[in-house]
Amino acid sequence: MTMLKLFGIVFFCGLLSPSQEVLSGLSCAVSPAAMQNVLTETILQNGLLQQHLQGLVLPNIMSEGGLLNSPTSITGLHLVKVRRPKLSVVLLSGIGVQLSIAAKLELSGDCLVGLLSELIDILVDVRITANIKCTNYEAGTVQVVFEDCLCILGAVKIKLLSGLLTLSVNEIVLRQLTAVLPALLCPVLEIVVNLVNIQLLGTLNAVIPVGTAGTIHYQLASLPFTSGLFLGMDLD
Repeated sequence: MTMLKLFGIVFFCGLLSPSQEVLSGLSCAVSPAAMQNVLTETILQNGLLQQHLQGLVLPNIMSEGGLLNSPTSITGLHLVKVRRPKLSVVLLSGIGVQLSIAAKLELSGDCLVGLLSELIDILVDVRITANIKCTNYEAGTVQVVFEDCLCILGAVKIKLLSGLLTLSVNEIVLRQLTAVLPALLCPVLEIVVNLVNIQLLGTLNAVIPVGTAGTIHYQLASLPFTSGLFLGMDLD
């Protein structure tokens, strides 16, 4: 496993010339596709995003009704499952990485319309986009800055157990989701990104035994840098 890890570092980095700030070592050029594969595996396939979103609770939804509508309340609305998540990355030259995650969120709760109480299921398309950059390099570590998070809602499907979906229920659900989901989802994604940073730094700062020959110690030598084509990293 350690030899495969070492081979992976050399394979993805390639024998490129180091940047001006590093006199010796290895410079890595990581393509957007390679970065997307790593982040997809770490965040989505390993269940990190699902783990931190599981059980996410939304505020209760209340509507007093009117002349034509009964009072409505939706309580206990929570996230059941993240369906079909898809991750993509875009390199922002000189800035960092733009991370986007598109998914369908399955929500469930209790709906009370007038005197009728029943289960409500909601399926909502979301796309969360944020910019990620590295700052404050020190001794092989960097601080990740998570900023400009934007959460856009797409199609929303609402299902009541009785099948009797009123226009008022549809309207208050759409209004509430638009108001509260961005404030709930962006902080969760920031936590996930920081956990991923810790994991990936662990692979870039390590001591690998190579049998009787001894060990190889490598670490991040400077701040990562981005162009429109690759993410660059210097290792010592």
